[in-house]
Amino acid sequence: MEDFSLNLLCRGKNHLLPLTLDSLKAQGGSFEIILLDGEGSEKLHDFEKRYEGLKIRVEVGKGKNLPQLMNLGISHSHGKYVQFLEPGETYLSQWGLSYLTDLIVGGPSIITARGVEDETQSHWFLKSKLIELGGFNEKVHHRPLFDLLCRLQRQGVEPLHCTRVLIDGGKEPHGPLLETCNILYRHFGLSRTLKWLFLHGHSKNLHRAAHFFKNAFWRE
Repeated sequence: MEDFSLNLLCRGKNHLLPLTLDSLKAQGGSFEIILLDGEGSEKLHDFEKRYEGLKIRVEVGKGKNLPQLMNLGISHSHGKYVQFLEPGETYLSQWGLSYLTDLIVGGPSIITARGVEDETQSHWFLKSKLIELGGFNEKVHHRPLFDLLCRLQRQGVEPLHCTRVLIDGGKEPHGPLLETCNILYRHFGLSRTLKWLFLHGHSKNLHRAAHFFKNAFWRE
C-alpha cells in the first residue's frame, strides 16, 4: 500500500496534465497517480507511457458528475491518504510528499496546507475516514469538497495544518450561491448561513437569498 493516492480530475484542461506530472517526477515518498477520466478519452493512456517512472493508472468515469468522479477515485485508491488535484496544479518542492510522509505518522484524518494564492488550500484525506463518511455527497454537483469539510467540522474533526506552502493551484470554484447556502444551511442552520453571507461580502445577495431560502431549504 502506498502512503498517498494522488487523483487528477481530468474533465478538460488535459493539456495541463504535463505540468502536474512533471512536478511529481522527482518526488520522494510512496505514492500512486490516478487519472480520473471524466471524458472517456483514450489519450490519457499515453501518459502512462510518457511517464514510465511514475505509477500511473487511468480510471474511466465518463458521464459522472464531480462527486461521482471523486468517489470513483476513492474506490480505486490504494494509498492511505487521498488527494484530489486539477490538471495544472503542481507541487512546489521535490520534497513535498516526503515532508507529508512525516506528518501522517500520527494518522490525522485530514491535512491542510495553504496555497500560493490567497484563500486557496490543499487537502489530504485519510482514506478510511472518507469511507466512514460514505464519500462525497453525489447530490452536491459543484462544491462536494466544501460539503465534505462541513461534515468533518460538524464531527469535530480537527485538521492538521501544514505550515508550508506545498501546492501551486487555482482557487476552488465557489459554485452557485444557492448550492453553497444550501450546504451551510443543512449543516449549520439559518443564522450561520446568514453570517457567512455577510462575512463573505454577499450582503447584496441577502434579498435574493431570503427569497430562495423558502423555496430551496424548508421543503427538505
